[in-house]
Amino acid sequence: MPVRLISLDIDGTLYDDRKEILPRTLAALRRAQAQGITLLLASGRPAAGMARAAAALAGGQERLLLISYNGGRISDAATGAVLRESPIPLDLARRLLRHAGDFPVATMVDDGRTVYASDRAGYRVEQEAVYNGLGLEIVPDLADRLAFAPMKVLMSAPPEVIAAVRGPIAAPFAGEIACFPSAPFYLDACRAGVSKGSALREVCALLGVSPAEAMAFGDSPNDMSMLSLAGHGVAMGNASAEVKAVAREVTLSNNEDGIALVLERCCG
Repeated sequence: MPVRLISLDIDGTLYDDRKEILPRTLAALRRAQAQGITLLLASGRPAAGMARAAAALAGGQERLLLISYNGGRISDAATGAVLRESPIPLDLARRLLRHAGDFPVATMVDDGRTVYASDRAGYRVEQEAVYNGLGLEIVPDLADRLAFAPMKVLMSAPPEVIAAVRGPIAAPFAGEIACFPSAPFYLDACRAGVSKGSALREVCALLGVSPAEAMAFGDSPNDMSMLSLAGHGVAMGNASAEVKAVAREVTLSNNEDGIALVLERCCG
């Protein structure tokens, strides 16, 4: 079945370890666009943090769509128009933040312009704002001061801490919140039912594309739903074992043009 849609995770997939798109990979993606294949960027990042990758793939008349916040929002890269979003209800977000405060993690939320946190020295707090091109505002009590329904709550800590606290943090919110690591040091919390896979299904319906005609690339646990849904899910060589287990194919790593290797075979 021909490929009509390619969905790409960014960090660890589209980007190499220097946070750049390798020239061979970029050329392969532009050839796919020239053949009429729609590109979709899918990330745990806010849309602002996807802007540089989107600009690199912006073509002439080709449409580029964005899945941000792990599927919490779908938007058009060219116009910024939000096609669908599913934020965490404010009261639920506050409850989660209070609960997470009992664990050794830094907590953050953003509104697309500013990252809000309670501790500037918290693990990777400043990096999160810088990497996504957002401002940073420190508030005394994030749970009490939060005044909007966030797309996600981000928790950060050293990888061994995230592995230990993931279950206890998520347990009281079963059926309300989905928690999954987007990197070894990040635990993302989104509204239940939100995932890259659910967003990819919605994009397919919007474009009149069957999921069987979609190809997806990823490396992290938050990519698994997307790789499972796509007709051809591809795990990067640097992906974890659990991600590779749900993929139809494992390619080379993000530092070795793994995306280009597959596209040159499948899409010319």
